[in-house]
Amino acid sequence: LLESEKRYSEALEELERLVALDPGNSEARFRLAVCYLNLERYEEARGLLERLVAAVPRHLEALRLLARIARKTGQAKEAQGYYARLVEADPDRDEVHLDMAEAAREGGDLARAETELRAFLAKRPEDLGARFQLGELHHQRGRFKHAAEIFKTVLEKDPRHAAAHRSLARSYRKLGEPE
Repeated sequence: LLESEKRYSEALEELERLVALDPGNSEARFRLAVCYLNLERYEEARGLLERLVAAVPRHLEALRLLARIARKTGQAKEAQGYYARLVEADPDRDEVHLDMAEAAREGGDLARAETELRAFLAKRPEDLGARFQLGELHHQRGRFKHAAEIFKTVLEKDPRHAAAHRSLARSYRKLGEPE
């Protein structure tokens, strides 16, 4: 209850007591790590989650949080490793491909980012957000014509997608074409 009310400091005290009484309680350890994360105590959260994953290797939410912490602390390559483990553990979890694409992009691995976005779009081709991200990635890689085509596709599905309008105009400027 305290956690749901975002009273993390109070929840932290209760969860620390619970974990001390029952160190094998993986749910309590996970919830404690979430409190640490919400209080921006990343190293404590990371340590707790790493121990939890060592004990329960397929704890998918713990892996997801470890990846999130790695990204928040500027460790994009480490985040990619956690996302890879998530994909391996649960290949049907489509949204992991989006997270991995963003981490790859943050880490400068644009080819990997594109691969992950394409994997996501193969399963969910209607997702305009992912399609838009792919257009942005093409633009970032200097593939302005490809980017423009993708932005046009997004705008065909959602003519009011403001970011796609701006990005299409930006791509046209790079191509030297009139908007």
